[in-house]
Amino acid sequence: MKKIKHLMKLISIILLFTIPASCDLVNELIIIENAVNVGAVDVTITCDKLVNVTNVTDGNFDVTMANENNTSLEWVRIGAFQTDNPGLNGRIILANVTFNKTAGDNRDICSLIEITVTTLKDATPQGKPILPYTVEGCTIVVSAPPAATPTDSSDDKDSGGGGMIHTPTPAPIPSAFPAAPSVAATPAKEEMLANTTAPTPEKVTAFRTEPSSLPPPVLSPIAGIVIVVIAAILGVIRVIGITAQTRDETYAEAIASIKQAECMRAIAAIFGIVVVAVVAIIGILLM
Repeated sequence: MKKIKHLMKLISIILLFTIPASCDLVNELIIIENAVNVGAVDVTITCDKLVNVTNVTDGNFDVTMANENNTSLEWVRIGAFQTDNPGLNGRIILANVTFNKTAGDNRDICSLIEITVTTLKDATPQGKPILPYTVEGCTIVVSAPPAATPTDSSDDKDSGGGGMIHTPTPAPIPSAFPAAPSVAATPAKEEMLANTTAPTPEKVTAFRTEPSSLPPPVLSPIAGIVIVVIAAILGVIRVIGITAQTRDETYAEAIASIKQAECMRAIAAIFGIVVVAVVAIIGILLM
């Protein structure tokens, strides 16, 4: 029995020296540096054979999810995104990951893992990719593209490398109408151009045209008719007057003289009326 007890003690001592030492738990932050309005991230962490992931806790994002079922396969996928709050800027903690590393291994945990970035987008509705970036150990570093500031090398030389910035002159906007072709001046053309001078505008003297003399007024048809009527009335009145003057004379004496006088006066009156009518008709025709 004593021999068996001594054998058991010896086996225990040997096992203490032969069984590997226990593992160490190491917490490491997964960081995003120089972030600008980051809204969504999706990364995969692949571990060394002597390291695996035991736990993942949230970082600065509104929502953080991890597929810890794959820790036995020595890799884990972590996704995070913003919901109510705006995009994150500056130095962001994506997640706090707990690694199980073999005790006695003094190597940095970030040298034993590899981070692959599947998604890195901003918080805009379009979800634009954030580029460029580099992965350095446990940190994703966003590299902002350098701002283009064109400088003139000649100014740098003259001013000792002052780096004066010049604003490029905008290209001329093409006109909707083609420009007139340029014609080289020849001696003959120069002489012709010299002789062909722009006419000097002469002073215009104001003048007024006197209206031409108007033709004598012509009797209107109404005026002619009025004249004819007046002449006829005058003739009738004359005849009545002559007839009245002869009433006092005796029949005997008056018959001969009245007949003769009345005939002459009647003829004269009729002649006057005809003359006036003819003049009136001529006036009407000339209008």
